[in-house]
Amino acid sequence: MIIIGTDDGLFAWRPEEATLMRLGTDCGRVTSVAVTGTGRFFAVCGNARVIAGDVNSAEVAELNDGLEGVARCVATQGDGVYVGTVPAAVYRYDTAFKRWESLGDLRGMPFAANWTSHTGDPVVRTLAPHPNIPGALYADIHVGGIVRTLDGGLTWESISAGLDPDVHQVTTTPARPDNVYAATADGFYRSRTEGDRWDRMNEGLENLYCRAVTVHPTCPEVILLGCAPVSPAEWDEQNKRFAVFRSDDSGKTWRRVIHGLPAEMPAEVDSFFIAFSVHFPDRAFCARRDGILYQSLDMGMTWDEVANGLPRINALAAM
Repeated sequence: MIIIGTDDGLFAWRPEEATLMRLGTDCGRVTSVAVTGTGRFFAVCGNARVIAGDVNSAEVAELNDGLEGVARCVATQGDGVYVGTVPAAVYRYDTAFKRWESLGDLRGMPFAANWTSHTGDPVVRTLAPHPNIPGALYADIHVGGIVRTLDGGLTWESISAGLDPDVHQVTTTPARPDNVYAATADGFYRSRTEGDRWDRMNEGLENLYCRAVTVHPTCPEVILLGCAPVSPAEWDEQNKRFAVFRSDDSGKTWRRVIHGLPAEMPAEVDSFFIAFSVHFPDRAFCARRDGILYQSLDMGMTWDEVANGLPRINALAAM
């Protein structure tokens, strides 16, 4: 099952029945979603509210006490839930006290002086939990590279040396817990040292403006990217022309996916738009901003369109 966040609320898509089900009744525009292995989901929705629910129930509950700033992204680590905001900050939900607690003072760190933003305050655009260390997180600052905590937010450090600062998604995989992966405005980067060192790996990657990245949960050699040939400043003149690229050698080389996917798409394949299923690892999903959903049953080599006509899509998460 996948959870899809749209301009008109949340939907669950069940591959077995090929059916869509609306979740919640008044979610508004959903901009980020995350799931747990037990069927819980979390979402950032209209007016930057954070909501939680269960895929087996249409009911949702709001989780907003203690949250300052504007929620922008949500991530899960086991039963833990984290939110990134603008101005840039990271929060963890305290289930005992039913409120959010701030994980340190990101904006007060010396490295924050190097952050910039095209639209105002720098934002935590995406979060990626460390697969093996509870409370350890990677936060993608837009625009300011990636910062890391390995102790639950007691300390933070910048791990952006050698990395393009314009990161659009950071992710990890349980199959290689020390690895960190980044989709950036200058292509794909991988670290094998929890972010201490980065390698730029773009051989065969014809589109360097990358927005989405996902890594197979048990076969980490397989990586999928959503990329465009030009940045948003040129979209009006040259169109977006997004494509999905696949690597089967941990990012050393890339090939454009053309079996079942358009070679050039007129709508974004944005951050959070590509995901592997955790329970069915060979199954992958890819969304387009214009309301089209694709599914792959062979780790992203071939695809089928399985739903269209959805409201404008902003995020998805796969169980």
